[in-house]
Amino acid sequence: MKRLAYMMALAGMATSVGSCGNDPSGPGGGGGGGGGNAGTATVSLTSPNADDGAVLVTVNGTGLSNVRPPNSSYQVFWRLASANVLKVAVVGDLATGPLFTVDVPDITNLSGYSGTIDEAASRTDALRGSLTGYSISVAGP
Repeated sequence: MKRLAYMMALAGMATSVGSCGNDPSGPGGGGGGGGGNAGTATVSLTSPNADDGAVLVTVNGTGLSNVRPPNSSYQVFWRLASANVLKVAVVGDLATGPLFTVDVPDITNLSGYSGTIDEAASRTDALRGSLTGYSISVAGP
């Protein structure tokens, strides 16, 4: 029942995301770009709260594709909003640490990637009134 409540909170947040996918090979796929240094980056969450249930994230950078959750307890919904803008909604019993992984065309050049937390909700479906203390980071393996 709690999972249904998370999904309801996500539905409200997903209006910003638009049509999403949760298939790892899903709708945001493609756009990879060349280079022999392709790899998987980890996007991690820093949160001031211990009861996060959903976040909406924007990641900026080229060639982003194939977003996957870091574990089976998180659900990830994503789409490319433009060639260089990735929108991701993550639902679950979220904690500070890895939020999702994403394929990038050059794992040795992650300085070109940045991101923001757009919205966050508690596990009881309450949107956070402030995003102070929230951040994300993009790092290699």
